[in-house]
Amino acid sequence: MKQKITWIFLTYIRLAAKLQLLKNRPTIVGLTGSAGKTSTQHAVVAALLPEFKLKYSFNANSETGLPLSILGIKPHDFSIKDWLRIAVLTIWKLLTNWERYNVLVAEMGIDSPLPPKNMAYLLTILKPNIGIMLNAAPMHSEPFDFLVTETDPVKRRAQLTRLIAEEKGRIVTEIPSTATAVVNTDQKELADLLPNVSAQVVSFGENKDAAIRIISSIPSLKGTEFVFEVSEKEHPLFIKDYALAEHYGYTFAAALATAVAFDVPIKKAIRNIETHFTVEPGRSTLIEGKNGVTILDSSYNSSTKPTVEMLEMLPKLGAKRCIALLGDIREIGSMAEIEHTTVAEAAARHCQAVFLVGPQMKQYGLPVLERKNIQTQWFATAVEAADFLETFLQQGDILLVKSSQNTLLLEIAVEQLMSHPELAEELLCRRGEYWNMRRKKLM
Repeated sequence: MKQKITWIFLTYIRLAAKLQLLKNRPTIVGLTGSAGKTSTQHAVVAALLPEFKLKYSFNANSETGLPLSILGIKPHDFSIKDWLRIAVLTIWKLLTNWERYNVLVAEMGIDSPLPPKNMAYLLTILKPNIGIMLNAAPMHSEPFDFLVTETDPVKRRAQLTRLIAEEKGRIVTEIPSTATAVVNTDQKELADLLPNVSAQVVSFGENKDAAIRIISSIPSLKGTEFVFEVSEKEHPLFIKDYALAEHYGYTFAAALATAVAFDVPIKKAIRNIETHFTVEPGRSTLIEGKNGVTILDSSYNSSTKPTVEMLEMLPKLGAKRCIALLGDIREIGSMAEIEHTTVAEAAARHCQAVFLVGPQMKQYGLPVLERKNIQTQWFATAVEAADFLETFLQQGDILLVKSSQNTLLLEIAVEQLMSHPELAEELLCRRGEYWNMRRKKLM
C-alpha cells in the first residue's frame, strides 16, 4: 500500500513539473556523474548566468527533488504532514508560479538501476537539450550489486563502473539528434557510450582529441589556476581563494563545453566563471583554524577518486605538516574494502598523520595505516576526533577533512577547530534545524 501511494505521489508531482515547464519551454541543461555534480552545476551557472535568464536549484536532483525544484517547492522535514503540504502546494504553484527563465540547469542524480531512482525515470520528468556526463564510479553502488556477476574485487569494480556508466549515460544516449552531449572522453566507460549517442558531441578531458582539453592545474592557498586548450589555443582560468584538486579541471571543462554549445565565446565564459563561480560549503573550502592552522573542509561528501586527488594536492600547498581527518565512504556495498584501502594508501603517501572516523575506516583503513607506520588513530565520533586534534595540531599545519555524511557529520569537528565558530552557519555544510538535530544526536 505504501509503495502504491508513493508512486501515485511521484506521478502527481512529475506531471505537475512537466506542466510547469510548458510555461517557459526552456532550454534544459541536465548533468550527472558519480562525483562533482553540484560543483559542475555551479560552474555551468557561472558561465551562463550573465548571458541568459536561468533557473537552477542545487542539491535537488532526485525523483522528488527535481520536480519540486521545477515547481518552486522546498520540503521542510520529509514527514507525512510535509508531503500533504506539498501535495496541496503543488496545485497552488501551478496556478501562481509564473517565474520567467529561458534556461533550466538541472542536476540529475541516481541511486539505483531501478525506477524511480534511475536515470530512465528522471528522463520522464525532463529531457535535456544539453546532457552532461561527468564520470562514473562505484559511489552509491550498493543498489547495483545484484547485477554484478564478477567476484574478483578488481573485475567487480570494473563491472560496477560499467553498469553505473550505462545507467547514468542515458542522459546522453537517450536525447535526440538535435541535442548536444557533453562527455568526459578520458574515462573509457563513457567514451564507450559514444556509438550510442545520436546527439552532437562536445568532448572534454585531458586527451588530445578533446574539444575542451585540460592542460594543467596549479593549486595554492591563494587560489588555483587551470589551463585549457580550445581550438589549439591555450586559455588560463584562475579561481581565487580556493585550493582545488585536479578533478575540478573536469568541472570547468564541462562548463566551458556547455558554454560552447550556447555559442558563448570561450574567453567570455572564462571571465564569467572567474567572476561568478563559488564552491558550496564543505567542498574544498579553506577555513582559518585555531592557532594558525588551515582547514581544507571537504566534509560534505566523499568518494575515492576526489579524495585521493585532494590527498595528492596537500603537499603542494606549502604547509608545515599535512594532516587528514577521514571518514567512511558510504553506500558502496561490496566495494567498501578496496575503496577504503585505496584512500588509506594515498593518505599514507602524502600525509604526516591520518585520523579516522567511522566503522569502515576502522575495519579497512586503519590496518593499512598501521602497516605503513604512519601516525594514526581511530575515533568513534567527530567530537572525539576534534578533542584530540585541538591539542595535536600546530601552527602552519593544513588539515583535510573529508567524509561521507551519513551518521558521521565531520563538519562537527570543523566547527570545533575553526578560529571563528560564529561563522559556522555561513561557512559549513548541512545547516538548518533538521541537520542541527542530527548533529546533536552525535554530540
